Amino acid sequence: MDFFTGLSEAEDIIARGETKSSIRLKSGINVDIRTVDDFQYPYALHHFTGSKEHNTAMRTAAKKDNTKMNEYGLFKNGNLIKCSDEADIFNFFSMDWIPPELRENYGEIEAAKNKTLPKLIEEKDIKGIFHIHTTHSDGNISIEHACNYLQKMGFQYAGISEHSRTAAYAGGLKDDDINRYLEEIDKLNKKCASFKIFKGIES
Repeated sequence: MDFFTGLSEAEDIIARGETKSSIRLKSGINVDIRTVDDFQYPYALHHFTGSKEHNTAMRTAAKKDNTKMNEYGLFKNGNLIKCSDEADIFNFFSMDWIPPELRENYGEIEAAKNKTLPKLIEEKDIKGIFHIHTTHSDGNISIEHACNYLQKMGFQYAGISEHSRTAAYAGGLKDDDINRYLEEIDKLNKKCASFKIFKGIES
């Protein structure tokens, strides 16, 4: 805790204890740190990665099963139900593991029971990048270099969005510049059929 509360980024120490401390950063953001025993980690992880509404709904579901649930553990008749990870907690309630992004009490608990949770978009699902600036306006890499790099990363397309002349502060393109920019994209698209470059303008 001494290391945490003594960070150079800390402007104020809000609270300090043996297992929990809070500081306010110079940026104005409040940061909490909590330490737990190894066996408590799955319960604490679930508790602090879900919204208040999700946690309330989970505790309500636990009560119906005569079970107590909080950040310290899952208890049945006063005895700790040992869980090695979050999945074990959900399995106890016959639920699929609920990703933290869905823990908002918007129906995810029922979906987890019915095995109908939606599949979240993962990094591997992203096939391209949009809104790229290049040396045509205020970027620092050429269109060709940007697209070659994205291809090497496994992407299939890129969207270039140079600034128009209304954005003079960012090297906005005049009409002739725009034509040259669009012509370059046409040439590159013909050069590499396996990678698509989309044209865009940001005003």
